[in-house]
This record gives sequence, structure tokens and C-alpha cells, in this order.
Amino acid sequence: MAPGHEGEPGTDLAGPPRPSHTTDGCNCFYCTRNLYHDRGMARLEHDVVTLPADQQALGLVEAILSETRVGPYQDRELGEAHFLKIRLSIIQGNGERVKVLLETPEAAASFESLADKDKRTKLLKVIDRHMQRIRTQHTVEHVHVQGALNGVLDANDRTLRLPPEVIDMEFAEAMLEELDRFTGMIWPYEEEDFRKRTMGSFCGIGVQIRKEAGRAIEVVTPLADTPAFRAKLRAGDLIMAVNGKSTKLMRISRAVKMITGKRYTTVKLTIKRAGRVKPFLVKIKRDIIHIRTVKGWRRLPGGKWDFFIDREYRIGYVRLTQFTSDTIDELRRALRSLRNDGASSVILDLRFNPGGLLTSAVDVADEFLRRGLIVSTKGRNVPKSERSATALGEYQSGMLVVLANR
Repeated sequence: MAPGHEGEPGTDLAGPPRPSHTTDGCNCFYCTRNLYHDRGMARLEHDVVTLPADQQALGLVEAILSETRVGPYQDRELGEAHFLKIRLSIIQGNGERVKVLLETPEAAASFESLADKDKRTKLLKVIDRHMQRIRTQHTVEHVHVQGALNGVLDANDRTLRLPPEVIDMEFAEAMLEELDRFTGMIWPYEEEDFRKRTMGSFCGIGVQIRKEAGRAIEVVTPLADTPAFRAKLRAGDLIMAVNGKSTKLMRISRAVKMITGKRYTTVKLTIKRAGRVKPFLVKIKRDIIHIRTVKGWRRLPGGKWDFFIDREYRIGYVRLTQFTSDTIDELRRALRSLRNDGASSVILDLRFNPGGLLTSAVDVADEFLRRGLIVSTKGRNVPKSERSATALGEYQSGMLVVLANR
């Protein structure tokens, strides 16, 4: 996830979705390439002390490696050639990922030894040597993947002496990244943000923020019916300090952690507002913020959504910003409202939707489908599961247009 988001992305605005990477919320998935980069950099910036212990990480890596073997089970549809390709990709990805870590200037701020060019070069040569050796082999077993990891760890211990957890994490991330672009690791320190994205709620003040290097944090907008909204924060306000600490050089991820907190506790924001000579202090009590994932075409007075894009032609418009545990209930209310008001067609806008819970996505599909298989899942050690459509959805007659990114 992109770091530095306290509420939800800038999707409370009227009309179609607007891509943004700087709004407050954990849902800024609008650009996959930027997402992976930001997520990786956020991890590099994270205090190494809080990372998993070495043995835990190594055990995790070994567990992942075991999944690349073709074990003694009956279903061999994929075959050994497929797993050979995976193992080759994993080792190549591992090497490239660690090289990126070593060559990223920002990483030197967290790991001082990276400033030693000679030691860094020695470790890079070891990585290149492992990658070249793998390219010339006709067979690649899981032991070769483990061997590559151990080789890099040993070389690191002789050169830069980076915390081994960092190397382990880079290897684990690379392994999963090589499988497909939807697979990734949720580390313990990311669990809260992951829960925020999937459960649709968190504890904070409900404000979208952005930050440029060397400048204070700017309020994009307070979310409707939240503590920030009731405290009368405005778009364009500058948050000069959080609990007395200046935000000018503060990373946005750090600011987010300071702004969020336990329910009913207070955060103090020093605000600078256009038209006022001096900054002033605003005390805001944190509360549960519900991330609304179902949007309409425009806001009505009072804050509710208008789900009609054209009442004359009875065309409805529903936008889903992601799939959380609350999405289906919000969607059903919107579709029921459209149906009761005589909508004959609906535009379902899924553009820039990053995904979310599979169960939520399946429930959403069932609202529009009368029959047929929606999804099936099949695991190596779990039975096949299927979910078919029912005829009980809120919108199963009339025209439907679905908008999605290419």
C-alpha cells in the first residue's frame, strides 16, 4: 500500500473517480507500479527492530519454498516444467530485488553500511554470480533457491552486515511477486492497514491529506460526518504540527500513525489557514471512521448520494471504490433505492477499484447475475469450491454497463 493515508482516497467527490496517490486512506492503489514502489520504500524506511525475528523469517521463506515443489499429490496438471519456471523466476527476482535495495539511495538513511561503496560492490558481485550460475543450470530445485538465499546472507555477513531480516523479507517478497501481481505478503506491521482496507473501518479523525517534500501536510478534504469534519477542518488547511511535532520534514506515513490512534483519545493539530495571520491549535477526539465504498453520481444537500446520472432516461450510476465487508450492504441499499425510483438501466463503475475481499466481490456479482458459476477456487491441499449466482439480487433485470480499467 502507498504510505501515508489516514482515511480514504479522494473518492467522495462528485462524478467519476479521480486517480490520486496522495490522499488520506489506505486504498491508494490507482497505479500498481507506484503502489509496489511506495510499499517497498515504506518497508525499507520501517524500523528494523520491529521486523520479524531472523528464524521466523527463514521459516517463512522455507514454507514458501515448499510450495514450489511438485509433491506427492494426484493433481499434476501444472507439471514440473511449470514449477521449474517458477523457481527460475524466483531466484532471478530475488537477486534483482536485493540489488534494488542495495542501490536505492533512500535505503542508506536507514542502513548506514550501504554508504560503503566497496562492500556494497562485493555483495552485488555475489548476487550476480548466483544469478549467472542459475541461468546455466538445466534443473533448479528448491534447494537451489534456499542456497541462493544462504549465499547472499553469508556474503552480507562478510560485507555490509545488514540485518538478515531485511534480506529475508526481500527474498520472500520477490518469491511472491514472481507468482503473480496479486500475491503479496502481509507483514505484522502491515496488519492494521490491511484490516483497515478490508474491513472498511478504522480509528482516526477522517481526513484526506497529502504532502510534498519539505512542506507541511495539506488537508485535501475532511470526510463527511467525521471528527475532522465536525472540527471544521477545511480543504487547503496546512497541518504544521501533530502533537507539537513539526510536519515539515516528517514522512507522511509517520504523520498518519500520529494522527490515528485509540478511540476517544485526542490528537492536537497545529493548523495554518489562508486568511489567518497566525497558526492555531485544533484538538480532535478520534473515533471510528467508516470507509464508504459505494458512491453515487453527485452529493445531495445533507451529504447523501444521488445515484441517478439521468432521471429523465432513468439511468442510475453506482461506483465501487473497493470490496470490503460492508460493500454488499451499501450496494444493496443503493440498488434498492434505484429500483424503487424506477431506474431502468445502471452504470456500474469499477474503474480504479483495487479489489479487496473475494467474498465481497462474489456477493456483488450475485446482485446482478441470475444464474451461472461466479467463481471457483482450487488449492493444492484444499478441496475445490464453487459459488454460483442466485436469482435473489437487487438488480437482475434492465440494462447494465460496467466500466473498468483496461
